[in-house]
Amino acid sequence: MDLKTINRKLDIILKDLNRKQPPLSVIEACAYLKVKKSTLYKLTASRVIPYYKPNGQTIYFDIEDLERYAYSHKIETAESIKEKF
Repeated sequence: MDLKTINRKLDIILKDLNRKQPPLSVIEACAYLKVKKSTLYKLTASRVIPYYKPNGQTIYFDIEDLERYAYSHKIETAESIKEKF
């Protein structure tokens, strides 16, 4: 494979990585976080998870916001705490 072909394939891969994913519906967000609708609505009402409401009714979520929430409360292992001291 020549350098030109490699560069073309790399460009395609980078475009795919940079492509913004479509917003998730409430049902999709619930499935992603593995929570009930009521839990998700509580999180939005208390403004723990950001959301978008473009038409004034339906709400949507950015998967990056959901990932930030899911990974926001990390509990350290005993081993990693010992390594810090």
